Amino acid sequence: RGRPPPRLPCATGSAAWVAQPSSGDKVLFVATRVRETFEDSGPNSSQFYVQDVESHTVGVTFSLSAPLSQEETQDEKFSISIKQVKTRLLDPSGAEIEGAMRRVDRFDVLPLSQLLRAAGIADLDESSEETTLR
Repeated sequence: RGRPPPRLPCATGSAAWVAQPSSGDKVLFVATRVRETFEDSGPNSSQFYVQDVESHTVGVTFSLSAPLSQEETQDEKFSISIKQVKTRLLDPSGAEIEGAMRRVDRFDVLPLSQLLRAAGIADLDESSEETTLR
């Protein structure tokens, strides 16, 4: 194991601190430690942990398509959006986490805490020897 994380203050602030653009891959990056640089007063910076990062929300969306079948049949049923699908969030044992998400337009929106629960991560402060990447 490496050295312990640095002791830094916690701060609340904009969702932009936490949000990162999605690569469209199966990886979600959420910043829990932030460094702000202030150019107006010289190259000064401050570092802090994002307070209560688990309460920030994430939006999940997707579409399903079978392009060859749709091209062959010209049937729209081979291409659907999230609006046409009932989604559920499951915990690591496969049980549904009731009330974890709400549908907002083309997104399932849920607090990061629920996504962590579904991934089997009880606490971001604990180290992990599991296959889940943190």
